[in-house]
Amino acid sequence: MRLFFLLAGHAFLVLAILGVFLPILPTTPFVIVASACYMRSSERFHAMLHESKWFGPMLENWERDRSISLRSKIVAVVMIGASLIISFAFFSIPLFAMISVTIACGATSLYILTRPSGPPIHS
Repeated sequence: MRLFFLLAGHAFLVLAILGVFLPILPTTPFVIVASACYMRSSERFHAMLHESKWFGPMLENWERDRSISLRSKIVAVVMIGASLIISFAFFSIPLFAMISVTIACGATSLYILTRPSGPPIHS
């Protein structure tokens, strides 16, 4: 099981890093899941993730009070909306898929917006 969680942690961390550059992937949830996987598999990787200047403050906010900084909320919701608009404008997507994705993105945005706002994350 330890190996499974270690590999899963690596996979989720890669997705989180891609999410920094690709608006369609949410960074924060992938970082949180990677941290949970590392917590169960590797103290070293767990500590490295929490000490990271990019992901450490985000994880600290989440673990302290389950909060997301206001800046992170705004960026996430704007990117989710932009991804929807770009997808619908430039790609031929079946109606049922458009509705499903809109509902999923709406639910994700609602979840993000209803979390407490933590202190700003300084870069």
